Amino acid sequence: MDDVHAADMGTAPAMVIEVGQGKRLGACQAATCSLVFFDTTRNASRRFCDLSCQNRAKASAYRARRRT
Repeated sequence: MDDVHAADMGTAPAMVIEVGQGKRLGACQAATCSLVFFDTTRNASRRFCDLSCQNRAKASAYRARRRT
């Protein structure tokens, strides 16, 4: 990664927070994921970075419920 991209990656979250959209930054709630995302949903309710993390978390929760 070159310096320009690194600077952009550092500046983007600051700009999001500056314009009052900091509440839309979120961390993926999947157990094995550490990614951060910008929530574009209408009601700001996104919990996972992408559909694959969501599917893995929900399948794991389903299997845990079935075991008990």
